[in-house]
Amino acid sequence: MTTPFPLLHVPYLPLGRIIDFMEPKTLVSLSFCSQKSHSVIKTQRKAPFDGHLLVGESDKNSTFLSFTNSVFGMVPKSNQVLSALKFVDNINYEGMESVKMGGRVVRVEMDHSDGYLISYWKNTTEGSKVITDYVTNLFNIDVSDIWASKQSFHIIQHV
Repeated sequence: MTTPFPLLHVPYLPLGRIIDFMEPKTLVSLSFCSQKSHSVIKTQRKAPFDGHLLVGESDKNSTFLSFTNSVFGMVPKSNQVLSALKFVDNINYEGMESVKMGGRVVRVEMDHSDGYLISYWKNTTEGSKVITDYVTNLFNIDVSDIWASKQSFHIIQHV
């Protein structure tokens, strides 16, 4: 038998305040714990976001989501919320956690230095669409900014 998650047993008013004080990347990670945690975050978060949701592509194998106002065209990794990377041959994915996102089971790991989740995909174009849909749905927001290259117009078409 699983033990209940203590945070979800806090009364709704204080729970809403706790969720409002949590960082977006922490809420994204928490949302994968259970259906209930996802639902609670989606319904209880009331605080406005500082910054904009940015969908960016650093290269053809990597896409990221960030809540930030960019500084001189740079996005600090510490502001990233979720990223989609392409599977590579030299990583053992078997030991990684799996989460359900967009109807798919996806391998994820935590970037321990900056605290955001990295998801792995066979196709990063599909991954960028799924993670964008997941985060915009979770926080009920729209994408504010897009960084795209000539090769990544699919991001613009999707958004």
